[in-house]
Amino acid sequence: MKEVRRELSREDRRNWSAKITASILRLDAVRQAKNVFVYVSYRTEVETHGLIRELLAAGKEVATPKVINSPVMNAVVIDTWDDLQPGAFGILEPADGPAHTGPFDVCITPGLAFTTSGKRIGYGQGHYDHFFAHHDVASIVGVAFDAQIVSHVPTDVHDRAMDRIVTEQQTILTDSP
Repeated sequence: MKEVRRELSREDRRNWSAKITASILRLDAVRQAKNVFVYVSYRTEVETHGLIRELLAAGKEVATPKVINSPVMNAVVIDTWDDLQPGAFGILEPADGPAHTGPFDVCITPGLAFTTSGKRIGYGQGHYDHFFAHHDVASIVGVAFDAQIVSHVPTDVHDRAMDRIVTEQQTILTDSP
């Protein structure tokens, strides 16, 4: 799936990310949210830098991931884009700040592949699985390019399904509980 995403042109990834951002901002769960936990995109992921800026401009409390050690990932509130700096893997993360323990209204979640039933496979470190097991999140929104929607992904009993998945072509309301 990494290769599938890498083969998408930079222009397509940029244009499709903008469409995904617009769709996310139209979701009732996001419009009504007081706080949003959102990943900071890296390399060929669906780009979230514009989304983060839009959420901050809309007055939302925005938290982004800060990896402490695998699989522990904290949500740290940022006030401006400038609160982010490159972390251990070169991914932008909050420079400092206390962990926000929730509850969270919305979590914008990355992944390598998703099914239409809301199952997700990540990058193998377990950060989001661990996070969802320890934090109350009202609405989990997976984001991906349409090419990342597949018929099956391996999952474990502790994996939490996405409530919605947003791609450049569709918003999938899953059948997750």
